[in-house]
Amino acid sequence: MGRLCLLLLAACSQQVWRDMGDIRADYTSVTGMAHPAIYGSIELPFGSETSSQLSLCSQHAVSLGMDLYPGTGPNGELAGFDVQLDGNLCTVADRAITSGTAVVWDTDVHGSGMGKAVTGWTFTGTLSIVTHTVAKPGDPIPPGAPCCNPLESSIGTFEIDFTDPDGRAGSLANGTWSLYTASDTLSGESS
Repeated sequence: MGRLCLLLLAACSQQVWRDMGDIRADYTSVTGMAHPAIYGSIELPFGSETSSQLSLCSQHAVSLGMDLYPGTGPNGELAGFDVQLDGNLCTVADRAITSGTAVVWDTDVHGSGMGKAVTGWTFTGTLSIVTHTVAKPGDPIPPGAPCCNPLESSIGTFEIDFTDPDGRAGSLANGTWSLYTASDTLSGESS
């Protein structure tokens, strides 16, 4: 009976990988509004997750989100962006931003705000990896990391300049970031 339970549990569980992190930077919007010391999030772009273990060494892009407004920001205001890098996220080095996609606030017909990917923005700058750590089994979960079994972390700095489709420039300066990965096992229920 015990062997049958173990087989059923193994058949109903699934390994998942999680990533999360945070940023802090001085933000100047394309309208010239200065927001010193904003906070936000950094994560791997949507779709980076696979059925195999996440590795920061195989990742060459990040998504950054900015927590400027409670709820919704003004239409067209930058809410976040995805950027492609010229190298991975595990080697201690400076990584140039090679391209990016902006996400701006867009008020839908119901009046609630959503992020909308738009073209025509340009992104330049550097994301530097200052430290990279691979966790050992049993290591405690670092503050700010996702739950469960820590795998890797990278911590660094960044400077990013951007221009909107109208040629107006903005920036994120004096930025710091930390990104963590972890694994977890989800157990399914029988119906």
